[in-house]
Amino acid sequence: MFHLDEYVGLPVSHPASFRKYLLERLIRKTGITKYPFLRGDGSVPEVVRSVGAEPTAASVDIAFVGIGENGHLALNDPPADFQTEEPYIIVDLDEPCRRQQVGEGWFTSLSEVPTQAISMSVQQILKAKEILSVVPDARKAQAVKSCLEGEVTPLAPASILRKHSNTTVFLDKLSSALLSRKANRHGHRHHHRIPIDMRPKWRTGILLTNRDRGRHDSFPCDDSRALSRRQYSGDRGSASPRHLIGG
Repeated sequence: MFHLDEYVGLPVSHPASFRKYLLERLIRKTGITKYPFLRGDGSVPEVVRSVGAEPTAASVDIAFVGIGENGHLALNDPPADFQTEEPYIIVDLDEPCRRQQVGEGWFTSLSEVPTQAISMSVQQILKAKEILSVVPDARKAQAVKSCLEGEVTPLAPASILRKHSNTTVFLDKLSSALLSRKANRHGHRHHHRIPIDMRPKWRTGILLTNRDRGRHDSFPCDDSRALSRRQYSGDRGSASPRHLIGG
């Protein structure tokens, strides 16, 4: 498993640490044994160099990513670097991104949120054979519209997912509310096409929530913590992945 991003200066014991999140909610529960972590509280340039060699040498089967309130992909805030081929980069976090972390309860005030992070680069994410993005909640609706129906631009970083030939985005009723073409909601899982710059395998799915179906069918996620309860296995006609990106 390859780590997607981590805050600079944050210890693994902090509630907002992505390492802590992955350890508690994925790694210890699944028995994953190899997970080169981004140690944001270590020597950051050395971490970027050493950990970056791992995904570069591997063929990544699937990347689990989210879309931020500001449209970021991983912690590549706008304007994101669409060009660098470096696997990991040090990024500055903008205020909307940092405010999102406070709003989600990971920090109690804006001053506590780090101003920098280590993030997997956009181009490295796009090297995954498949990308799965889970984006719930009304607060993501404008970002979803900008990234799926606007221009593909560094100002809407997650819009670059539309250039990947095998990306699936799961939205709930609230996060999809501003899209110009709505899915039919009379069933469990629905798909609709976004008619801009799409390759044939692009799929945008509307995954109904318990308010639509009377039970919990939505995937739990918090932006780039978007690791689904659903197992990547038989229901997709594929073996479990050897290499995945999560964070």
